[in-house]
Amino acid sequence: MFRQYNQSSWRNFRIFLASVVVALTFFLALSYERISTRDYLTNLRSDLSREVGIIRARIEGTINANANTSRAFAAILAAHPEMENDHLSQIASFLLNGSSRLREIAAAPDLVIRFVYPLRGNEAALGLDFRKTPSQYGAVKKALSVGGTVIAGPVTLVQGGKAFIIRVPVPSQQPGKKWWGIISGVLDFDTFLKASGLDVASRKFDIALRGADGTGAQGTPFLGRGAIFANDPILADIAFPNGAWQLAVAPAGGWPTHAPDYLWARGYFAAGGLLMLAIILGATWLVQKRQQAEAVLASAIEAIDAGFALFDADDRLIAFNSNYYDVYKAAGYEVILGTPFITLLRNGLERKIFPDAIGREQEWLSERMRAHRQERSSIEQHLASGRWISIRERRTPDGGSVGIRVDITALKQAREAAEAANRAKSEFLNTMTHELRTPLTVILGFTPILSNLGTMPSVRALQDLLDRPDADIDAVRKAVARVVAEISGFATTMDRSGKHLLSLVNDILDLSKAEAGRIEIAPTALDLDGLLATVVEQFTPEAERKGIHLGHQPSGLSVLADEVRLRQILVNLVGNALKFTDSGEIGITAHDMGEQVEIRVRDTGCGIPEDAIDNIFATFTQIDTSDTRRAQGTGLGLAITKKLVTLHGGTIRVESTPGKGSTFAFTMPKPPDRNVAA
Repeated sequence: MFRQYNQSSWRNFRIFLASVVVALTFFLALSYERISTRDYLTNLRSDLSREVGIIRARIEGTINANANTSRAFAAILAAHPEMENDHLSQIASFLLNGSSRLREIAAAPDLVIRFVYPLRGNEAALGLDFRKTPSQYGAVKKALSVGGTVIAGPVTLVQGGKAFIIRVPVPSQQPGKKWWGIISGVLDFDTFLKASGLDVASRKFDIALRGADGTGAQGTPFLGRGAIFANDPILADIAFPNGAWQLAVAPAGGWPTHAPDYLWARGYFAAGGLLMLAIILGATWLVQKRQQAEAVLASAIEAIDAGFALFDADDRLIAFNSNYYDVYKAAGYEVILGTPFITLLRNGLERKIFPDAIGREQEWLSERMRAHRQERSSIEQHLASGRWISIRERRTPDGGSVGIRVDITALKQAREAAEAANRAKSEFLNTMTHELRTPLTVILGFTPILSNLGTMPSVRALQDLLDRPDADIDAVRKAVARVVAEISGFATTMDRSGKHLLSLVNDILDLSKAEAGRIEIAPTALDLDGLLATVVEQFTPEAERKGIHLGHQPSGLSVLADEVRLRQILVNLVGNALKFTDSGEIGITAHDMGEQVEIRVRDTGCGIPEDAIDNIFATFTQIDTSDTRRAQGTGLGLAITKKLVTLHGGTIRVESTPGKGSTFAFTMPKPPDRNVAA
């Protein structure tokens, strides 16, 4: 029979679909915006990192070039400590007029400045005793202590100005005296900024330097705003002899919160959601009209004072009226939608309701099927109940068939009445066949279209039309009307596809982060027994379903690890063990290895072939194709696990015997002993 048309149900269904589309569009837009913003920031950080590398190289080059000049002057003085000032001035002039950026250079035998070049403008520096100048003596003392070059500053000079001072100790040739004195190369602060490109870079980026006097990341800022270090900048250590600075670079004005095209993306998703909503509503409208047509046709068929049956191209019963049902129910068996025509005949033969077939069942069945497959057929069928049924069958354009069953028992009793009834039947059949052909063709014509929506080219045509800037709205409406039916399977397909990705970024995203060096760990002292207990608890239900014993042996050990990433390692290994173990047990143990703890996950599963051991931790690798089909994995789990173990400074290995099981063992560092003095 046909389903009844319910207008209220369709209205509620449309409201439900509209809600789903709105929610789905919002979710997709939000997900896209998050991903595009993340990718934009990733690319921005990558580009900025390259810029930071260039800036760092120029800074280090500037510092080291001028430090080399100072060391060259110190080497000359160490070899000729008795050299006169005139000669020293010639050498200093030569050194400072080369590639050096030094503003001046001074020599201080016994830590008192006796020579400075150029002298003009620096007279105030002569006679300066470093031991009596606390602001500078610290760097001088450090240079003498380490016996090497020290970069001090920026400091304010006694002769005026702000500069970095490169201190180079000069060894003494006199017995019993270690140092002759010290050389001071003065690098003007502004000259340093220009030579290293910081003056130009600071106009493009937010830049800060810290680590005055070479104290590195722990030192105070001396260039730019200190707040830049708290704005998640790109950091780079500037290394120079016996000290370091830390460089921080961030986009001017801070990191953006959205990708540049986020407003356009929102607009596209809004337009796409509206289009999808229009397509869905149009599709439901078309299906509703189809159902209405079916209901009208069903009413017409039900009104026929005869049995009516409709079979599809596969010869399965797809529609019938109550008269048809009554004919065969009275004969002793049920009529069910979807039953093949030949099965209906065989059921009748088993119940012996066709007297003419008794003793010649196979021959009768062949004759009946031959008549049924003809373009047109007309037979009279005698039933065991004594009734006579006239059967008229016609083939439809799609390969199906329409059949009319009329009880002609009374007509058989009276020849004349039967002949009149046969003529009336023939006329009736001809008339009804003509009247039913048009609506039936419409219904059956839509069936292959609705069953093959994804193959229609109209969707592509609609997209091409929408991409045209001069698209005509009437043309769009017509195109939408042609594709409204194509949305019928979208909801299920989108739901199933959605759920299957998220289960990969994460692995890929993790793998991508690991390969790009973007995974950060925050190691803390962890109670290993407590963590293992939670992992065992997580997998216990699955293990019990498979009849596998899963447990861990308490060790009382602690490890220094990132709790989230260590849990991820354990979940990967225990999860793999469960996938490939059908019986037996899975055990987790921890062993004290001195400075490290080795954690072992042992199973009694299928094991790993010897030729696969070497590639077990490679990306996208699984044991073999049959296990891949069974386990469904991406092959990324063990690759990610190895990278996470390596990030903790540990190692991972596997021992396996095919058919007996595998043991995965990895190491984690132990927390430092708090009772040991630093």
